[in-house]
Amino acid sequence: MKSLLNSHNFGKEELLQYCFYLQNYCVNEINDRAKGPQNQNYYRNEYLTWVDFKAANGLLLVRGYIPHTDFKNFISCSLKCLPLNAARAQNFYSQQVAHLELTFAAETAAFCQANIWFSEGKYKKCYDLLLKHQFADPFNKTDAKILEIKALYELNETDPFESVLNNAIRYLFRLKMLPAARLTALKNMLNFLKRMYETDPANQKRLRAMKTQLLGMTVVADKDWLLEKITDLII
Repeated sequence: MKSLLNSHNFGKEELLQYCFYLQNYCVNEINDRAKGPQNQNYYRNEYLTWVDFKAANGLLLVRGYIPHTDFKNFISCSLKCLPLNAARAQNFYSQQVAHLELTFAAETAAFCQANIWFSEGKYKKCYDLLLKHQFADPFNKTDAKILEIKALYELNETDPFESVLNNAIRYLFRLKMLPAARLTALKNMLNFLKRMYETDPANQKRLRAMKTQLLGMTVVADKDWLLEKITDLII
């Protein structure tokens, strides 16, 4: 398809329309967990390829800027691809961060850099960067809270972890601005993490039962990360 688009003299608006439909198709395939992780990974790479196509053809900017949601989506998608490609995310970040739309630019850049560092195991750098910024956009604020909680868990910072986790759960139950499905997935993620954290590691029967429950859950954020963490606790 890319060679076809390149071989024809399509106008900018036509190319943008093709890219819009193709990227949406990729997103739908990524979100269809029933087709399995291999399918998701394939379409994540396809999604990124179309972003690269837009960049190469001068189609990435909207009125001179990259929308912060598009910027975040590329970073997030890169970090979920297998094999892990933090270098691709960091390269995109370095090349395009100056083009972020001005609204929420600083907080979007901070979250994305923190997300890259988290994927590289640089949990302290991730956590410290998040603490330096205020997040006004509700999507950025929620994503930053989740990333902060994950970083604290990895750092084994017991006291701040419990406080931030409980505050985040209360915050989500008051929040009305996110889509209902996203809110449900985040609430399920935090509630599961809280139960896992509070479970005695010696109670292997309960941990195994929780892992089985998690495997059957379809609406939960960061499911792969949760599976990795609970598997670490099972002997």
